Amino acid sequence: MPSGIAKLHLPTHTISKPKLLSKPTPERSPDTLELYTTLVCTSAMQNPEYRRRAFERAAAGVIPKEESPDDNLAEEDDGNKPLNGGDVKICKGCMTRERKRAARKKVRKVEEEESWHKNEAKRVIVFNTHEVKDWHTSTSHPTSESTGDRPEPFVPEGAMQIDAPMRIACYCRHQDEKLGFQVIFTIKDYQDRLIAQEITTSIMITDDHKTHNMPA
Repeated sequence: MPSGIAKLHLPTHTISKPKLLSKPTPERSPDTLELYTTLVCTSAMQNPEYRRRAFERAAAGVIPKEESPDDNLAEEDDGNKPLNGGDVKICKGCMTRERKRAARKKVRKVEEEESWHKNEAKRVIVFNTHEVKDWHTSTSHPTSESTGDRPEPFVPEGAMQIDAPMRIACYCRHQDEKLGFQVIFTIKDYQDRLIAQEITTSIMITDDHKTHNMPA
């Protein structure tokens, strides 16, 4: 952890509720690291070249181009396609479901509603926590309930952590993905210098409410 760091700023568009957004919008600060998230398909990440490109794109902060009617004419090796290593975007069906989910909650201020909805096409990864979080010392290893059958990660002395409940808002089958999703976490400082980058294990998101064992 760089010296002088106290906070982590999560991507504004990933925050689950308007009331969890920071007001006013936080400005970049020397004591705050910036988190960026990228959702990718596990099957694509098994290809070393696709994986390399995904990490480079995440580190550079490259925003994939918007889809157009001509996308169906694009070549199959188009790097923007999720199955070819491109970023996974929330599909229209899941976007509609998320909109209905939000509508069930109590009425919010009009300006908060508009601000929150303008980012719905980006909200494939959702954090149900505050936009700005404090780093704190990692005092214990994860419980077996949280790690499942996976080995507990080694936590070095002096390590810092952030607790941020995360949800993926689109199903794997909607992206024709059979192995699961993975999240690339990219952390930069206030001057946009890369501090750290890591990818999660595979996460299978289904709509059948059953537990799935991940391939070895």
